[in-house]
Amino acid sequence: MRRAALAFCAALGLFTVVLLLVFARRFPGRSKDGVPAENGVPAPTHVGAAAPAPPIQTAPRGGKAGQPPDSRPPAGGDSARQPAAAGVVFELQRSGGGPCAGASITLLKGRFTTTAAADAQGIVSFEGIPAGTYTFTVAAPGAPELASARELELATGEARRVSLVIQDFSLSISGRVLARNGEPVPDVTIHARRQFFQAASDDLLRADQEQLVARSGADGRYELSGVDSGEYALTTEATEVYPPVRRVFRGGAQAADIVLDTGRKLEVHGVVTERGGGPLARARVQPVGQPTGIAESDEQGRYSIEVDASAAQSVFVITASREGYRESRVNIRSEEVGAATSWELDFVLEPLGVQVAVEGFLGDLDRNPVPGETVFLQSASIGSRYQATSDARGKFQFARVQVGDDYRLWTYPRQGLRDYVKTAVSVPASGLEIEILLEPLTLGTLRGAVVDAAGAPVPAFTLWLRSMKALGSSLSLLSDGQGRFEVDSVPEGELIFETRSEPRITVRGLRFMLEPVEDLRLVVDWGRLAAEGSVVDESGSPIPGASVTVTWSAADGPAQSSSFRSGVTDAAGRFTFGDLGPGEHKILATAPGHMPAQGKVDPAAPGDPAVLRLRTKPQRPAEAESPRRP
Repeated sequence: MRRAALAFCAALGLFTVVLLLVFARRFPGRSKDGVPAENGVPAPTHVGAAAPAPPIQTAPRGGKAGQPPDSRPPAGGDSARQPAAAGVVFELQRSGGGPCAGASITLLKGRFTTTAAADAQGIVSFEGIPAGTYTFTVAAPGAPELASARELELATGEARRVSLVIQDFSLSISGRVLARNGEPVPDVTIHARRQFFQAASDDLLRADQEQLVARSGADGRYELSGVDSGEYALTTEATEVYPPVRRVFRGGAQAADIVLDTGRKLEVHGVVTERGGGPLARARVQPVGQPTGIAESDEQGRYSIEVDASAAQSVFVITASREGYRESRVNIRSEEVGAATSWELDFVLEPLGVQVAVEGFLGDLDRNPVPGETVFLQSASIGSRYQATSDARGKFQFARVQVGDDYRLWTYPRQGLRDYVKTAVSVPASGLEIEILLEPLTLGTLRGAVVDAAGAPVPAFTLWLRSMKALGSSLSLLSDGQGRFEVDSVPEGELIFETRSEPRITVRGLRFMLEPVEDLRLVVDWGRLAAEGSVVDESGSPIPGASVTVTWSAADGPAQSSSFRSGVTDAAGRFTFGDLGPGEHKILATAPGHMPAQGKVDPAAPGDPAVLRLRTKPQRPAEAESPRRP
């Protein structure tokens, strides 16, 4: 009896163990501490600063990361349930130099999350994590919580290294909100967002960007604090009087004025006809760059559209098009329109001739396909322009091309390949097949310094560079605390450096040659100086709302640098421009009903404020209430 009882207990225990194993395999969703797991693997928990994650081991051939080459997965069907492993090492540095110790990084992918702390060298390691697409946040002493500007892709078995620079977020952007007439505009809400034209995996932004909000005071002044030296898009909220305005400024700008224009509508109407003079129905008429104001001509060819004609826009482009006809474009200048509320504009559309298909292949010199690039085909004499995108096989097609013999064919690739341009391309009635083989670009490392006109270093300044041989791609550079910079993968040849925020600064004429390694000097108009003055009429009375531009240029060997700023005078006719570097600046003032006037000022030299006196324009005959385009 006792033996039978023992046998029964042993069988019961074995059955219980088997049941628990089956239950664990079917319901693996929680780790021992209750943290959600992914694919049956518990999510890693926080790794403290005293015990940083071990370094990543690159997977040997035939094995997984962290396993020796001869390791084998468990037998049976369990191997299919193991997550694909990957790893990543972050190197955190301060913008002023040195490791960012005391920081931590959190990786996020769906429900999976893991956090690790940086060691004394600013290294944060994650290994054995599931492959896939991650975002991450960074907590660093003295900085707001930061987030990745771009997702991080980790392939199976990949061991990635990412260098992160923690910027100084103690800067601010400040300026005034003014109406076009120079009056301050109070109670305008301004939102700021970090601007990334080509976000990389090492770009960071504030995780709380929604809190970058300011409001203009009674004098129109505003300030946005807690930004770094990068570029920020500032957008005003619409009011009952003013539509929203978007401007881009760099962090640290202390003269970031925003000028608001009242919404003004211009009615444009007329008739669309074909070459023989007959009315053309169902022609599409619209202003370029404006989402509204699209109309279709009726049976008599008549149309009417409403165009946004705010004072900030000096030229309006109106197009008329219809299938089977060549598109027609007309430029309307705001100075022609004046204060009129309507404008008559007729279109004559030319019928298209014989149309054929143009097909092609886009590849490198080894005839490997180059996908995802845009190819353009244009004829100035015919007035036709076409574009197509290469597919995964490098194939592209223009379906309906008008026959002609003076086409220009070009593409500006973004993949380290040289631009391609061919002129005098003939498109016969039988169609055309084209092969475009792109030459590789010779790339190197560019080193140099950003300085002002006096040779002083300009720290934390961002410029974008393009090669004249590769206009479709661009690289960014950021000077360090001593104004120095270093950029990899720079194409050999003539380079253009420019800002993508205000003020507009450009450096041209520099050539980058790989041998010998060159140390370039980029002179920019940026600093903490200011220039002020006033605009008056012939009697000395102030002219509020006058448009004022400040330009600067300098030559440094073959390099030609220039800058451009614009603003308006206030109610007392005064203007102020800040964030200037040393050197002579030219000032141009214009106002309706007056002749323009010019002046000069050096913000580094002491002197009285500039005074620009505008003479009254000769009177002209009054224009008709509804002028007609000649």
